[in-house]
Amino acid sequence: MSKMKLNRLITRSLVATLGLVTVGVLSAPNAVKTVTVQAASNIYQMPDYSARSNAVVNTRGVKGIENGKYLQGNATPKSYKVTAGTQAGSQWHTAFYLHNHDIVSANNPSGKKITYFANAAPQGFTMDDAGNMYFALSRRNANGASTGYLYQGYIMRLDTTAISMLMKNPTLLRTNPNALGNHMRFSIIDGSFSSGAFAFDPATQKIKFLVAYNFGNKSADQFLSNHPVQMATVNPTSLVREKTDKFYLYDAGSHHYSSPNTLAFDRNGNFYTAAAASLTTTNGLAYLLTQGVRQGNSYSVREMGMSIKPILANQLQGISIDHNRLYIASNSAYLSLDLNAYLSRAYTPSAASSANSWMNLEVNQLAGSRETENTVGSNGVKYMMMTTPNEVVMSKAPASQPSNNGKVQAIKGVIQVHYVKGYGIAVWKQPGKYPLAKKLAHGTSWKVFAKTTVNGHAWYNLGGNQWLDSTYAILKK
Repeated sequence: MSKMKLNRLITRSLVATLGLVTVGVLSAPNAVKTVTVQAASNIYQMPDYSARSNAVVNTRGVKGIENGKYLQGNATPKSYKVTAGTQAGSQWHTAFYLHNHDIVSANNPSGKKITYFANAAPQGFTMDDAGNMYFALSRRNANGASTGYLYQGYIMRLDTTAISMLMKNPTLLRTNPNALGNHMRFSIIDGSFSSGAFAFDPATQKIKFLVAYNFGNKSADQFLSNHPVQMATVNPTSLVREKTDKFYLYDAGSHHYSSPNTLAFDRNGNFYTAAAASLTTTNGLAYLLTQGVRQGNSYSVREMGMSIKPILANQLQGISIDHNRLYIASNSAYLSLDLNAYLSRAYTPSAASSANSWMNLEVNQLAGSRETENTVGSNGVKYMMMTTPNEVVMSKAPASQPSNNGKVQAIKGVIQVHYVKGYGIAVWKQPGKYPLAKKLAHGTSWKVFAKTTVNGHAWYNLGGNQWLDSTYAILKK
């Protein structure tokens, strides 16, 4: 194996290539159940890193704002023009602003009044299938040098009623947050929190985040060799932190440990992280993706063989997944691609040269030069979390399409699972809810008896309470 050289890593990014993963044990934060993740069985390691492929895509002149170069806005609702990209000339607009003063609330797991600080950026931003929004607000841990944890923080959930109220009065969280009542809920303030690796996992219907470490005066490798990655699981209703999974991520090729700073999940419960990094095989900065394939309570972690370039900016702020769209966010800009198409070609170097024809790329840059923590899609509508001030902006809703939303249509045919060779996809008790233990392997065929559309997305029925996401299925009648 030729040795991979890491020339440099960009702020808020991940050591790009994950190799051997071993089991780690570390004392959990107070009152948090510890679960050790076995994730070492079938790590994908390329025999020759020079065989990596680089997909050079057309970003249509879109450029994110570099770290420290972004501007401040104000709390006046406004429109943001798309200055370059796939939808150049279109308009986004303010959805609402987050609070700019501390909020005192007892609507949390303790039932006691807690003061929730406002002088922090919502580094984590995600949405669940029902359209509820979750924000992870964090600030530097005052005793981080002794605890080893970089941030303390909390999760704030705004349900769909709260969001509707805020869209009618975008400054309500700044002027009268208590008017939202129980439609706004908080977690407790957590002393071992995230720096933005924060996402909704549709397979488990849970919120998950990666804990951020304070390396102190040690190098990343020195610290991470004794401190495993921690993935916390949070109940989205109660906002109770239920457990913490722990595992080491170590690349035997580069001899580096890694601690991801981005996180997203697909509908099968597989996790993804991303980096903007330079390797000897990428000929400059590129987006490098890593996938953790869910196997029961374990993850088999592998690097994705195809990098994507050019990057929008050195600061990769966050990633998210909306059904089959993967979003990579930079400041005031984002890049989105067809995840299923990418996964099916990620280890086919010859496909890289034609990426513009099959990746179904969407890339846009907004006016304003604002810092952006993440871009999240929900059934075709995009939301961008900006800072200074903390502001959620949204794209125009797509034109309505005729839909049999919620109605079940009887059909007869056969579907073929189209995913990734060697892996399978989830079967659901209801469309998008309650995943079953069984998985359907890539390439297998199954009879289909009905079809339904939920929130504009199609699902196939395989008999009884067994539903399959159409994203990963080809219908053959």
